[in-house]
Amino acid sequence: MKYKTVRIPVMEKDERELEWVYFIVSDEIKKTDNEYSYSTGHSSMQRRIKIGMSKNEEGVIKRFQSISQNSPSNVYMLGYIQGYEKDWHRYFQKYRIKGEWFAYDPIKEIIMGIKLKVPEDTLNKFRGNYLESFRPRNASYTSNKPGPEWDAYFKEEKRTKNVFSLTREYRRSIFKEDSLSDIYRWESWNTEQEKKDYNFLTEHCDKIVKVLNAFNFGDSFIGDLPFGEVIITESKTTKLDIFNDVIHPGEIYYRTGNYGTGLSVRSGYRVYECFDKFMRSRKHKRSNFNYHIKQDSEYAKKHYSPKETELLERKEMFEDELESIKKELGIIYYNDAATNWIDKEQEALIRRYEKEGGDPTSMFAGYRVY
Repeated sequence: MKYKTVRIPVMEKDERELEWVYFIVSDEIKKTDNEYSYSTGHSSMQRRIKIGMSKNEEGVIKRFQSISQNSPSNVYMLGYIQGYEKDWHRYFQKYRIKGEWFAYDPIKEIIMGIKLKVPEDTLNKFRGNYLESFRPRNASYTSNKPGPEWDAYFKEEKRTKNVFSLTREYRRSIFKEDSLSDIYRWESWNTEQEKKDYNFLTEHCDKIVKVLNAFNFGDSFIGDLPFGEVIITESKTTKLDIFNDVIHPGEIYYRTGNYGTGLSVRSGYRVYECFDKFMRSRKHKRSNFNYHIKQDSEYAKKHYSPKETELLERKEMFEDELESIKKELGIIYYNDAATNWIDKEQEALIRRYEKEGGDPTSMFAGYRVY
């Protein structure tokens, strides 16, 4: 199967200097008394995650050493990425405990999906302790032909020479999860199957952008893009989309607002699937719509192709559903005196336009009348 090549526009540059954002997790602190903790709601303090920054990688190591020396519990370096500390604090602001410390449980699944770089010294130290657990008891390695009891040890020794496998085991030991999502594969996300899946998602970009624009994802009230349009661009740093899906560096995403705000290709495709299923479920309603192009077949043949007729039907059906939603929300109400439906938003615009001395009849030329 051939996949389309998505053209990536030049990304708007962020003038901020890139930082090294690090993530440190602490063990749970068990209190010796029955003192109640107002920050956690329990008599013992739950695990926490610290999100800090440094201007360079060496500074990350020094920060971790300082924190580990002064922490009342064991702390572990999850790793670090290039980005902006303030952005990550904004992502998790409702889970903030104090300062740079955040609640662990609500955000652990998100943190698991981030490809963090772990310091080499940290990984080497962990590897030594990890392999020690596979060393057979009361068995010394004194000959060139060790016994079968050493098989597991040598198997893990060979496997953990790969940095992705070693990082995976290191993260598993910290998160203490049996079903840890495997984001550290031998070739990262560029495995053959994952690449096909990624290309399949990007193949639908043009359709997805139209759907997102139809739902005002790129509205000027949400973002600051010209005309409020959704654009496709490439991510230079790790970030979270509006559904908390991780966007990795080098992946494309649908930018809907300020720098870095948007949806990943996975989230965009889920929105598209929901919309497509919604439209298909109401396909039977199309027979209820009466178009002038249907009433006059000669006019239709002359002015519209079968595909254009199909799009017009979908547009009419979509507008009909939007009208129903507006009625349920009270945006449109029935005026007994005028004996028709009135749009509150249009009423407000007309009043404002009249105050400015404009002609309100020119405002809604071409708009649908209810």
